[in-house]
Amino acid sequence: MFNLFSVEGNICKNPEEKIFNDKKYISFSIANDGNSAETCFFDVLAHEPSEKMVEYMKKGQRIIASGRLVYSTKNNKRYYTLWADRLNLIFSPREKGEGE
Repeated sequence: MFNLFSVEGNICKNPEEKIFNDKKYISFSIANDGNSAETCFFDVLAHEPSEKMVEYMKKGQRIIASGRLVYSTKNNKRYYTLWADRLNLIFSPREKGEGE
């Protein structure tokens, strides 16, 4: 069974490069406040995004990540990881240099 999950939020920390099974990934977290009073945090692993995109992926940047959501349980808490196969950065007009 295949699941597809998308989350929109802000990058919590600058991406770090990781290697799993001889493949490059970047690792970062997304904070999503959604429609609830509680903020949800998602760890994200993305396989080989373009180097140009990674240059723009900084703490606080708005992003949409889509892929397969998996979770683990530790101390009766669930920890979610999104294995992303699609990343979309969201820029405001000011960030693009428009409207100034």
